[in-house]
Amino acid sequence: MSRPSDELVRNRIWYLVEARGRDRVAADYGVTERTISRWISGDSRPRSASVARSISSRGRRISGSVVRGRDEQGRFSSETDIRDPRAVAAFRNRQTLNQNLRRRRSTQIRAARRTGNPILIAEAEALPTQVTIEEFRDWSLRRERLLAGDPMLIEGRFDDWTQWRQAYREIMGGSA
Repeated sequence: MSRPSDELVRNRIWYLVEARGRDRVAADYGVTERTISRWISGDSRPRSASVARSISSRGRRISGSVVRGRDEQGRFSSETDIRDPRAVAAFRNRQTLNQNLRRRRSTQIRAARRTGNPILIAEAEALPTQVTIEEFRDWSLRRERLLAGDPMLIEGRFDDWTQWRQAYREIMGGSA
């Protein structure tokens, strides 16, 4: 079995330390707390591939999935990772919404081109390809408030699940 990447090990050891404490993790692997700090900072790495694999698998159980971020140069970097499970779920949700919008737009453009009507083509090309962060936050906030039993007042009416589902269908590319 191959050795996990140094970035993955740094990421997972960070989670282990957050969950269990630096002293317990150091005791588990028979190293000092300073060594754990050096592993997290990237100054050194576990000598043994089996220790690196152990850190990777133990940390995975705690961390769940992670969204890899990019730095200013466009390179993936562990410093820009999204580690919070709720933030990861929100990111994935928004990513899915955007994919559905692009798919819907492409379908509408193809259908409009088949008709040859320049007005329909222009309308289809004007469809959005991304949910703005404001739209996404508004939609998410509405959902949280409905789940909590505290609906928002929208256009003179209290929000309800029917309105929320209609907005969801519109965002996901279905008919309202």
